[in-house]
Amino acid sequence: MIKKIISILSVVLLLASCSHEVLIDNPTNNDVKVIVKGKEVLVKANSTQKIKVAKGLNSILSIASSGDTLVNENVEIFNEGLLNVTKSNYAIWKDVFCEEADYERYKAKLNLKDTVVVGELEFVDIDLVLLNDVFIAKTWDLGIDKNMPESVEIAEDEKFKIVSKIYHVAELKEVFNYYGDYDFTNLTEEEINKLINNRENN
Repeated sequence: MIKKIISILSVVLLLASCSHEVLIDNPTNNDVKVIVKGKEVLVKANSTQKIKVAKGLNSILSIASSGDTLVNENVEIFNEGLLNVTKSNYAIWKDVFCEEADYERYKAKLNLKDTVVVGELEFVDIDLVLLNDVFIAKTWDLGIDKNMPESVEIAEDEKFKIVSKIYHVAELKEVFNYYGDYDFTNLTEEEINKLINNRENN
């Protein structure tokens, strides 16, 4: 009896190691039919769905509600991650959390870029990576359904903590309160602060 239980557990563990949980993301306003290695899934507009995908090469086909084929590729699944079945653009942002006085010191732990161009926007001095692969392997701490925290708990034996989050690129302008070429020269300090506070509270 004991041997049988052990062998059954071994089979379960073996099967688990042969698949990965991935998140199918559909950030569009239309439903998308997704077929992963013959398994069909309907992902509603502006929603996500988790599925188990076999480790290795998988055929990925996604079809918009209009009938247009969005993706028709063989994709290597080698980790947990996100299936980008609409060929949308994503960004992974990393930031370091520490005492305010130590920020300049510990931000060197980030892979900072002088400038990252996202459409018509320019982000400077930032650890931001842009991606639009069909399969995006998980390298982030916080998924697209989580918010970047304002603060994090740091263990007593640590001085800093790096946290990463994946975003839809379309969210970045609002997330970073991006003002672009907005002309502040004719505004008073009170008006500028009011504008910034309104953006942060919306």
